[in-house]
Amino acid sequence: MAIRRMLPVQSPRIRRGDEGVTLVETLVYSALLVGIMVIVGSVLIQTMWVQHHIVNLNQASNTTQTQLESIELAVRNASDVRVLDGGNLLLVKRRSTLAGTANNAVCSGWYFNAAANQLHSASNAATGVPRTIAANANPSAASNWPVLVEGASRIGTGPVFSFDSARRIVSISIEVATSRDRSALQFRTEANQRAQGASLGGVACF
Repeated sequence: MAIRRMLPVQSPRIRRGDEGVTLVETLVYSALLVGIMVIVGSVLIQTMWVQHHIVNLNQASNTTQTQLESIELAVRNASDVRVLDGGNLLLVKRRSTLAGTANNAVCSGWYFNAAANQLHSASNAATGVPRTIAANANPSAASNWPVLVEGASRIGTGPVFSFDSARRIVSISIEVATSRDRSALQFRTEANQRAQGASLGGVACF
């Protein structure tokens, strides 16, 4: 009688937990991780850019509005107004807005620097030699005044400042850039020169 040898039955190989992952699995996981990082990075960059634009927008709006309100107040209290340099320079001799000094004269000016896209401003008591005197003779001298608004430009081809002497109204038209790929903010306003009860003393402002 032939004796049959019984061969051991081989069980399926079970991968142990410490055997790691294959190269293919590593590549797949790496690709998924890179894809997730790209998506998260894109969202983060876009969020930061939007936040940056909002901050610039608010800053430009607040700064320009403050200057326009200052100009309007100066014109309302002005005894003399002059617009020069094709509407780039506004000069006023006005009453002081400080408490108890209403009869004191102040020389104020605003200058749009088209070459640098900046709005300059200067204001000092109407004594000695006010800075507005030099600007009246040579408007470009006002480019040395403090810069209060950056990224300023004309709206179209119109002047920044214009003065209707018959109606005693100063018109202001300016736009301010907020960021490279966003539309500029446009500002248009008018200020009425009110009749002053008495002439202001002090030296001439222009």
